[in-house]
Amino acid sequence: MAVNRVSSNIEDIYSLSPMQKGMLFHCLYAPDSYIYSERSTLTIEGGLDIDALKRAWEHLCQSHPLFRTVFKWENVNDLIQIVLKKKSPGFEIYDLSSFDEDERSKRKKDLLDADKRKNFDLAKGPLMRLNVLILGNNKFFISWSYHHILIDGWCQSLVMRDLFVSYIAIKGGEPLPDIRRPQYKHYINWLKKQDTGASNRYWAELLQDFNQPTSISIENRSKDPINVEIAKHTILLSEDVTTALQECGRLMHVTLNTLIQGAWAILLSRYSMQEDVVFGVTISGRPSSLPGSDEMIGLFINTLPVRARIDRFDTLQDLLTDLQSQSLRIQEFGYSLLTDVKACSAVPGDVDLFKSIIVYENYPTDFKDIVDDGSMRIIDNSIEEMTSFDLALLVIPGSQLEMTLQYATDLFDSAMISRVLFHLEQILRVLVSDPGLSVSDVDMLTSDER
Repeated sequence: MAVNRVSSNIEDIYSLSPMQKGMLFHCLYAPDSYIYSERSTLTIEGGLDIDALKRAWEHLCQSHPLFRTVFKWENVNDLIQIVLKKKSPGFEIYDLSSFDEDERSKRKKDLLDADKRKNFDLAKGPLMRLNVLILGNNKFFISWSYHHILIDGWCQSLVMRDLFVSYIAIKGGEPLPDIRRPQYKHYINWLKKQDTGASNRYWAELLQDFNQPTSISIENRSKDPINVEIAKHTILLSEDVTTALQECGRLMHVTLNTLIQGAWAILLSRYSMQEDVVFGVTISGRPSSLPGSDEMIGLFINTLPVRARIDRFDTLQDLLTDLQSQSLRIQEFGYSLLTDVKACSAVPGDVDLFKSIIVYENYPTDFKDIVDDGSMRIIDNSIEEMTSFDLALLVIPGSQLEMTLQYATDLFDSAMISRVLFHLEQILRVLVSDPGLSVSDVDMLTSDER
C-alpha cells in the first residue's frame, strides 16, 4: 500500500548527469558532510510581502521539476533521480525585528550557521529551502539554501528572476505566470547520445603517462578531510592591470580564462618543482547543440583536467596556445565522467587526479536588477559556494578582475594563501609586460624573496 502511494506521487524518472553521479558518490561516502550545501542570500529594503513571497516560492516548486526531485541508489540497476508530483519546499520565517542591532546580528549569524549544518536528505527532499529573516526598519534578509546536486551557479539568476516575476504578479493581484523552461531531462537524454569512445581516446592521449597529482601543500592531514574547515582570501586587480590582461589576450588570441590558467600552471610548477602539472577547470557544461540549454534549471557544470608541460624553452605564447586548444577539447568532451577520465591516467586509484581547480565564473552574480518593483529593492546579495578540492581559484571577470582562493585550513594557512595570490598576480603582471618571454624567464619573486 505504501509503495502504491509513493508510486502515485511520481511524475518522472531519469538517470543522473556525470557531475551528479560524482556528487552523489561523495555524499554517500560522507553522509554528514555539508560540502555540497550552497547558499545565495539577498538583503531587501522596502515593503516585502512575505505571504506573496511564500506563494511565489511554492509556485516555483510546481513549475520547476528539479525543485521536486529526489534521488534513489538502493535496489535499482542504475542511479536515478525521481521527480515527484508534489513536494512542499522548505520555507521558514524568523522575526528578529524586536532585538537591538548587536543581538540581531548574533541571532542572524546563529540561524545561518544552524541552516548550514542542516543536511539535505537526498532520498526524501526537499533539497532546497528559503529562510526569510525580518530585520526591522523595512529590511529583510533572504537565505536560499540548496544542494548543489540540483543546480549550478548559472541557475541562480534564472531562479531568482522566476521567483520575483511570480511575486510581483501575486502582489499585484494578477494570475500566476506560466513559467515554462526546457526540462533538465532533455539534457540527460542528450548525454546518452554522446560518443564516450571519442572522449576516452582524447583523455587517454592527454593523460596516459601522467602518474602523480600536482600539489603545493604538505600532505599531512591532521583532521578529517571530509569536514575540514574551508576559508578564503580575495584580491582585486586594478582596472589598469585588468584592461592590460584583456588586451594581452586579444593580441595573443586567447581568452582571459586561458591567461589565468597559464599563470596558474606556472605557479603550480614553481611551487611543486614539477615541469608537468595537472589542475582542474570547471566548465559550464551547457552544450550549444542542445536547444534551450542556457535556460534550463539543473546541474550542468563539470570539472575536468588540464595538463601543462612547462618546457623552459617554450614561450608564454606556446604555453597559452596549448591551453587554449585544450579548452576547446574540454568543451567538446564536457560530458565526461571524472572517474572515467582518471582511469585514462596512471594515477593510482585511491589518489585524486588533481588537487586544485580554477572556476571562471562567467555567469550573473549580481541580483540587484532582478526586482522590477518600485516598493522594494535588493541592496546586497552574495553567493556562498563550497569545494571538495584542497585549493580552488574562483575568478570573477569585470572592470577589476576578482580572484578568490578557497583553501583547506588543515593544509594551508592564511599567510601562505596570501603569498600564493601575490605570486599569481606577479606572474600575470609579467605576462602583460612581455608576452614574448620564455616560460623559464617569468619571475614571480620580489627582490626580498629572491
